Amino acid sequence: MLIISGCVCLSLPPCQAKVTANNDKNRTYSVFYIPKVTGMHKVTVLFAGLHINKSPYEVDVGMAQGDSTKATAQGPGLEPSGNIANKTTYFDVYTAGAGVGEVEVVIMDPAGKKDVVVCQIEDKGNSSYRCTYKPTLEGSHTIYVTFAGGQISKSPFTVNIGEACNPSLVRAKGRGLQPKGLRVKETADFRVFTKGAGTGELKVTIKGPKGLEEPCKRKDLGDGVFGFEYYPTTPGTYSITITWGGQHIPRSPLEVKIGLEAGPQKVRAWGPGLESGIVGKSADFVVEAVGENVGTLGFSVEGPSQAKIECDDKGDGSCDVRYWPMEAGEYAVHVLCNNEDIQHSPFMAEITAALNKDYYPDKVKAHGPGLQSSGLAVGKPTEFTVDAKLGGNAALKILAQDGEGTPVDVQVKDNGNGTYACSYTPKKPLKHTVMASWGGVNIPNSPFRMTIGAGCHPNKVKVSGPGVAKTGLKAFEPTSFTVDCAEAGQGDISIGIKCSPGVVGPAEADIDFDIIRNDNDTFTVKYTPPGAGSYTIMVLFADQTIPMTPIRIKVDPSHDASKVKAEGPGLNRSGVELTKPTHFTVNTKAAGKAKLDAVFSGPAKGEAVKDVEIINNHDNTHTVKYTPVQQGPLGVAVTYGGDSIPKSPFSIPVAPSLDLSKIQVDGLGDKITVGKDQEVTVKSKGAGGQGKVGAKVTGPSGKPVTCKVLSLIDLI
Repeated sequence: MLIISGCVCLSLPPCQAKVTANNDKNRTYSVFYIPKVTGMHKVTVLFAGLHINKSPYEVDVGMAQGDSTKATAQGPGLEPSGNIANKTTYFDVYTAGAGVGEVEVVIMDPAGKKDVVVCQIEDKGNSSYRCTYKPTLEGSHTIYVTFAGGQISKSPFTVNIGEACNPSLVRAKGRGLQPKGLRVKETADFRVFTKGAGTGELKVTIKGPKGLEEPCKRKDLGDGVFGFEYYPTTPGTYSITITWGGQHIPRSPLEVKIGLEAGPQKVRAWGPGLESGIVGKSADFVVEAVGENVGTLGFSVEGPSQAKIECDDKGDGSCDVRYWPMEAGEYAVHVLCNNEDIQHSPFMAEITAALNKDYYPDKVKAHGPGLQSSGLAVGKPTEFTVDAKLGGNAALKILAQDGEGTPVDVQVKDNGNGTYACSYTPKKPLKHTVMASWGGVNIPNSPFRMTIGAGCHPNKVKVSGPGVAKTGLKAFEPTSFTVDCAEAGQGDISIGIKCSPGVVGPAEADIDFDIIRNDNDTFTVKYTPPGAGSYTIMVLFADQTIPMTPIRIKVDPSHDASKVKAEGPGLNRSGVELTKPTHFTVNTKAAGKAKLDAVFSGPAKGEAVKDVEIINNHDNTHTVKYTPVQQGPLGVAVTYGGDSIPKSPFSIPVAPSLDLSKIQVDGLGDKITVGKDQEVTVKSKGAGGQGKVGAKVTGPSGKPVTCKVLSLIDLI
């Protein structure tokens, strides 16, 4: 019998042992058991119920050997990037479930040395260890982490240590960091330069006057340069904090005073000296008046050195300004009007040292018709030459603007012999200014000022609008078109509109129109086609026909004569009286627009009617008045837009004028018997009129008495 029990303080059941007979001649047995706990175990071996020699045996069971593959590590100190030299970092090792063993860390620096970077290991309990180290060199480090003598999972680790963070070497500059001059509703920008300042996190925070953080756009410009933009909307003092690796850079935090929104501007400034320049050379720019009552101008330059400033008034609302920077760096150029920065001021100019000694901007010359003070015209290309044969090695830059501040495109061609061919085309009859700089420095006699004449360009007159359309025009419907002379220069406009024969008469005829001059050098021409047919429109500028004329158009009918109705006493079939004015009404509703006409014809030569008048009632009806002067059948032909209306021509009988003195009455005696019919004869022969006889009988009481009127002709 074999009994195995553990000598531990806890009451544990004996370990199960497996006894196997070996079936050999010595009658031996093999025994296998697995200890459940650590500590002293007693092994009792009995044979036939009795202890064998030395039984029970005492066996000390120790801890199992650790499994390094079950240990893990993580933390910022093991990240491939993000750690920097001379800054302490750490990571943690977790050995729970890995057994017994010791955590060891060896760090190899970029030089291959394993004893320079020391790692401090702290037992944090719960089978976790905090490993802390401080690298001193930038570059790739290899970290070996072992447990119980073996590499843990994912060991060794490769960690790239960045350059040590040095905030003092970070620089920030730009208009958005200037202490004054900026305004609300203007984009403020600046750049931060981190190259050579080691590795670190760049953080920019902008707080407005109320202490609230303002939005800021960030853009990586490459090579350690970062661009920032913000858009202040509230005037007041803004605080800009810039940190590198958690530490302020020089001058941070910066205070920027934001002024009110820029109002209408009285002056503007432009030129190479507001963008760049060379140490010891003049940096030039132009200031121009916008309107009148400019006020008091002022200038100041802030930068690495003091800069002398000169201003030369040109007497034409502009002045030439120049300053002399004596050290390289960024300069803030303030242009003031009545002690306030103008819009876009301060201007930021980057001043650099001359690239080489072979540099002579004062020996560069410019000449040519494109720089003459007069004789230039709008739309006519002009040119000038820049001769830089003696100017050394530098770059030519041409800036040009018209009197409204609009940039002028100047084409520059390098002739390959030290000269440059420059050309431009003036687009407005305004003063033009050209500035030429060599390597960032103004050349002699620059800026150049030229007066541009308007010129005359009939080919640039444009005609457009429904009144010149090929289709869609209707007779008697008002229409219009526009003549655009904005780019045509100086000249008078002339318009002519004619209709073809048959539109308003047998011959070609001029059409009335109205012409309205607008404020933008355009004209609006209004006309109403008096009928359907072909029309020709002529447009002349400065007595010259413009290319797109004559313009031929077709006007379609806009009426339907079949929908016109005519009625009234003047068209009664019973007739009208000679020399008695009469009339009839023509209803053109739903018939469109057209000209109404009425033609009268009588039985004899000469005028059939007189006092003819056609009155437009402006309610889609017309009243036609006439007085017949010929007795007999009268023909009335009514046309609408030249087309006969229904039932036209009308035939109207004209009776002689009424003469009551020729009427005879028989049968009226002194007495009339009551209850007996009384017959009265009325003879109207020769009395004229329309032949209608009426009778009215009234009794003594005033009441009417019934009577009948019979035509004797009808009884024959």
